[in-house]
Amino acid sequence: MSLRVKLVLWYTAFLALSGALLTATVYFYIAKAMQEEADRFLDEQYSELARMTLENLPNLRRIQERVNDELLRDRYVPLFYRLHDAEAGRDLLVLRGERLQDVDPVAAPLSLPVSQRIPQTATFGAAGASVRFITGPLHLKRQPDLVLQVGMSNRWVERQTNILRKRMISVLVAVILAAAAGGWVVASRSLKPIDRIVTELGQVESATLAARLEVGSSGGEVDRLREAINRMIERLHVAFDRLQSFTADAAHELRTPIAALQCRLELAVNKPPSEGGARDALTEALDHVAELHSLIDNMLFLARMDAEPRLRTAGPVDLGALLRDIGEPFLLLAEQKGIRLSVECEGEVRALGEPGLLRRLFGNLLDNAVRYTSEGGQVTARVRREDACVVTVADTGIGIQPDALPHVFDRFYRADESRSRDAGGAGLGLSIVKRVVELHNGAITLQSTPGQGTTVEVRLPLHVTPA
Repeated sequence: MSLRVKLVLWYTAFLALSGALLTATVYFYIAKAMQEEADRFLDEQYSELARMTLENLPNLRRIQERVNDELLRDRYVPLFYRLHDAEAGRDLLVLRGERLQDVDPVAAPLSLPVSQRIPQTATFGAAGASVRFITGPLHLKRQPDLVLQVGMSNRWVERQTNILRKRMISVLVAVILAAAAGGWVVASRSLKPIDRIVTELGQVESATLAARLEVGSSGGEVDRLREAINRMIERLHVAFDRLQSFTADAAHELRTPIAALQCRLELAVNKPPSEGGARDALTEALDHVAELHSLIDNMLFLARMDAEPRLRTAGPVDLGALLRDIGEPFLLLAEQKGIRLSVECEGEVRALGEPGLLRRLFGNLLDNAVRYTSEGGQVTARVRREDACVVTVADTGIGIQPDALPHVFDRFYRADESRSRDAGGAGLGLSIVKRVVELHNGAITLQSTPGQGTTVEVRLPLHVTPA
């Protein structure tokens, strides 16, 4: 069921319920007012007939003549007259208009003793003629035993209330139908901007992600929806551009070692066996395979990190012990290059993190520091505790040019293409470092001076021991 149909149904149902309640309320009050007006008229007739009866007692014949004149005079409103002796238990006089011949005095409601006027309704005859009665004492002091009952046909009131009910129901149905039609028009106009948005979004493709929905100045719900969609398209655009850039960079990075590997193997195959060199070719091919393996491993690692919104597991990690453990393999490499490598820790510093990811983070930082530091240089890793866990990796290497600093964390970026490739890098190490820091809700800063060295500072959340 479409939103348009739902809105129309809800609108129509609400209006129908409200209209039904209003119609019932109005009908009830009008019908009550009509019945009260008829009762006032009947009460006036009762008072008049009671006065005639008292004035002519005990002459029943005279009472009959006077009452008959009254009944004939009110020919448009048929009346019923009954004078009952409660002490004797019999009717003294019963008179009826022509249209009230079906009224049986025996069946007329008469509850004794009667001390006040009581309005009642009774139905008589096969046609179900409705008669409204008022029963009361003729005179409590002068004639306490005589009961006077006056009735009047209630057909006119019932007919008018029936007509009123039918007309109000007809009006209600017409109003509901009009409301449904109006609701459809209003819903269609209200949803027209949504339909336009759907049409515009249907035209958005990968090549047109730079396009944006037009936003009005009213600040209404539709404009806020368009703004939200534009923000979403902007994020998709950035992600798509990043994906395209990553794909192109990955293809470029993979093509170079694969081309070198293919070329070297072709030379080895085409070279006569007598000239030898097969071992050198295989050794060089293995180096290229190792480079490819490292590149693919880093790419897969970054892909997994991008898919992880947060750390799966996190616990206390002793950063001093972790850095000393990570630094051991680099000591041999540093000695071979004539570099001094030291790890310093100011007391016990425990961070909240995942050991495997932190090992990769600081391993990449130490690898970069040793790789780009010349003979006689110094690499220092220092751990200290402040309001966070602070790890500083400083080297006295070649440094980074100022114009390259804003891009060092970009994937596949090399500050110096030839020098980086000679060192075996693919431009993913610092990207991995930054992503791991982000997963740990930390921060990383990098300062570098060309020819003097580079300093990287990583701040990670402290592990707080519960009290």
